[in-house]
Amino acid sequence: MSENKKWKEKLISSSFPLEYLVSRKLAALDIAVQNEFTYSRDDAGILKDFSIDLQGNYWNEECTFNLIFLIECKQRHDKNKWLFMRDPNISDFSSHTLGYTIRTVDNFTRMIVPTESTYALDEKIDFVVKGLEIDTSNGNVYDNELKHGLSKLAYALPDVMIKNISHCIHSHKEDNIPFFFVPILLTTSELFVTHDDFSLEKIRGAQELEDISEKVAYVIMENQHTPGFGSHRAKRFSAYDYFLDSPQLGFINSLREKHGEYTHTLPMERIMDLANNPHQPFPEYFSQILVCSLSSLDSLIMEIIEIVENAMKDAKKLA
Repeated sequence: MSENKKWKEKLISSSFPLEYLVSRKLAALDIAVQNEFTYSRDDAGILKDFSIDLQGNYWNEECTFNLIFLIECKQRHDKNKWLFMRDPNISDFSSHTLGYTIRTVDNFTRMIVPTESTYALDEKIDFVVKGLEIDTSNGNVYDNELKHGLSKLAYALPDVMIKNISHCIHSHKEDNIPFFFVPILLTTSELFVTHDDFSLEKIRGAQELEDISEKVAYVIMENQHTPGFGSHRAKRFSAYDYFLDSPQLGFINSLREKHGEYTHTLPMERIMDLANNPHQPFPEYFSQILVCSLSSLDSLIMEIIEIVENAMKDAKKLA
């Protein structure tokens, strides 16, 4: 490879051009783009800063909600494919939960957003429990980068919540609005989900990846709770226990309690539980991550925006 070609290939593989392309796509959809979302994480006993490639914030014209997109980008070459294992469980035993892919956080506001209002996305996308990359040019199969991207997104989510909870309880009461957040692992690779009859025999008899799997635009990936993540989340929230002294938080807590909200979902109780109970998984915030192919990003983002806007039409304000 000539020196002139080397730098081009290295630049493309760095994901730098991909991040710029995605930024332009988001901006074209009226989303405010922030390059890198920085979060803190314990690394061998030392608190260090890490980052996700892109954060996007969308507000509707009336500014009645904030929708946050957290996007980690993975540039891959044309022969790279991502294969995912479909959840083998029947629905009663699946960890896939409707409404947990678009996270709704209204606890810290006067608004009540119906629980079922964001189900639509989960109802139409495959839920998968494991994934790997296949390099069809050389036959290599690996999962390190995919796992790394999912882990980065998961560990950033507590800081996403903390930042936006802070805005809720420290802003003017009229500016205190619900927020929604959606983590997305974005790749230039095509995505495939295994057929229901996936087996060793089917693999041996296959000529192409399409013989054992279905090409899809995006999937919902299971993100399992681990003791390490539980400790990370608890440490991050415990560092902000002064939130409990917020007069606005106290007001919202009393208001929601007056209207009959369950104790465990009251805002003050929620902050204390997130800070003090590392064993609790809180799947409504941390259990499901979208994986999307670049060619389908625009349609996915537009669909999420539409779902959230419709959800807010059914929201009610507590008095």
